[in-house]
Amino acid sequence: MDNLEINIGKTFTMDKYYSQIKVVVPNNIKEVVSVLTRSDIISNDIVNNFLVLNGKIYVDVIYVSEENVIETAKSTIDFIERQKFDFNLSDIAVSDNVCVENVTFTNSEVVCQACHETKIYGVQKYSVGAFDSADSEFVCNKREFDYLNVAQSSEDRFVVAEEVESNLGNIDVLGSNAYLMISDIAAEVDKIVIDGKVVINTVYKDENSVSECQKEIEFRQEISAKGAMPGMCANAVVRVSNISVVSEQKEDKGFVSYVVDLFAKAYLLENKNAVTYDDVFSLKNEIVPTYDYIEMTRDDGFKFESDMLLKQTDISFINDFDDLVGVYLPRFENLTFVDNGETACLNATLSAVAVYRTSQGLEKLDLKYDVRFETEKDISKVLENVVTTAMISTFKIKAGKDLEVTFSVGYKFLFAKKNCEKYVKSIDIKKEKAQDNSAIKVYVLKTEQSLFDVARALNVRPEVVAEQNEVDDCFETGQKVYVYSPLNV
Repeated sequence: MDNLEINIGKTFTMDKYYSQIKVVVPNNIKEVVSVLTRSDIISNDIVNNFLVLNGKIYVDVIYVSEENVIETAKSTIDFIERQKFDFNLSDIAVSDNVCVENVTFTNSEVVCQACHETKIYGVQKYSVGAFDSADSEFVCNKREFDYLNVAQSSEDRFVVAEEVESNLGNIDVLGSNAYLMISDIAAEVDKIVIDGKVVINTVYKDENSVSECQKEIEFRQEISAKGAMPGMCANAVVRVSNISVVSEQKEDKGFVSYVVDLFAKAYLLENKNAVTYDDVFSLKNEIVPTYDYIEMTRDDGFKFESDMLLKQTDISFINDFDDLVGVYLPRFENLTFVDNGETACLNATLSAVAVYRTSQGLEKLDLKYDVRFETEKDISKVLENVVTTAMISTFKIKAGKDLEVTFSVGYKFLFAKKNCEKYVKSIDIKKEKAQDNSAIKVYVLKTEQSLFDVARALNVRPEVVAEQNEVDDCFETGQKVYVYSPLNV
C-alpha cells in the first residue's frame, strides 16, 4: 500500500491574551455606561511553528459627563500576538473576539483591559505508511476507515448593507457591535454557499436619553470552488471585518444605514477511505511488526436557542428612582466547561447593563446572572471556543422594586472528536520458524485485564503473550490477543 496523506481540518483556540487600551475623553467623566469593542485581524503568518497575529482593536466608550450628558469617545490601537504550537498547520483562517474585563477611569481618561479569544481553523497533515503483504504469508486484520479530507479552500470579502426608515428622527449613534449566526453551509456546482445573518447591536442617544436597538440582516454569499458538487461536505470560517452605523435626515425623515464588511474562507471537504493492517502474525517466519496510530480530529457543533427568564433583581436599594431607561449590551463572561464524556455543560455568567433615571440624571446598574447549558454528547473534549449570543427580549419593573429581564440566548458547542486507528507501519522478518503443526488462538477481551489474566485464559505462559503481542502489563477492553503454539495431537 502506498503512503497515505491525510489532510484534516482542525479548529483550536490560542491561549487568552490581553491588551491595555487608553481612551482620552473631551469632557470630565461622571460615570462610564458601557465600552464597546471590536477586533480585526489584519494579517497572520506562520514562522517556525509560531503563529504571529497582527490586528487592530476599535473601542467606543459611552459615558455620562459631569453635566449629565451622554457622550462617546473612540480610540484604535494595534496589537501583535505570538503563540507556538506543536503541529504543522497550513491554510490558516483566524477570527478574534475581544471583550473588556476591567474598566477604570479618571476625570479625562478611561483605561480598559481587553481579553482576546482567538479561533483558528487550519489544515493538519498526516503521512501514513502501511506494509504490503504480497510476498509473505501473514495472519493480519485488515481495517478500513473513513475520514474527511480538505480538498481545497477559497476566500472572499463581501459587504452586507441595509437602510431603514427610523421614526426616531435624527438620532446620534453612540456605538455598535455585531455578531454572526451561520445557518447553513452547502456545496453546489463549482461553489460553496453560505447562509446566515448579521445581528447588529446599536446604542444611540435621542434628546439626552439612551436607548438600544437591534437589527438582523440576512445574507447569502457564494464563494467560487471549482470541483464542488451538490452533496459534498463543506465548512467555512466567517468573521466581521468592519461595521458602521450612520443616522441621517432625508426628506424630513430619519434613516439609519447599516454596513458590515465580512471575510469568509470556505473549505471543500471530501469523504475518503483508507486501509490499514494490525494484529499481524506469521506461521512460517518470526516477525517484528512496528505499530503506530493515526489520530484524526473532527469538529461538530450544536446550537440551541431559548428564551430565558432569569432571577429577578431587587432594585429597592436605589434612592430617588424615577424611571427605567432600558437594559443594554448583554454578553457572556467567565465561560467554563464540565465534560464527563456523556454530557457537556457550559457554565457562564450572563451580564448586562440597566440604565435608569433619577433626579440627579442617568445612572447604571450592572446585572449578572449565572447560567448553565447542557447537551448530551459522547465526546472526548469540548473546545473552549464556544460561540455565544444573547439578546434582551423584554424587561420590566414588578411591584416597583423587582427588575425582570428575559434574554433570548444562542450558543454553539464546538466538539473535538478524536478517532485513533492502529496500523502496522512495517514488518521486519527475522528467520523461518521450525516446521511443525501450529495453531493460532484468538482471545477478545470483554473487560480490561492484566497480562496474567489473559495468559491464564489462553493457557500459555505470560511471557509468551507479552512477546507475541508486544504488551507489558495490561490489555484494553475489546482488544484481540493472538498467540501461536504447537498443536497437541
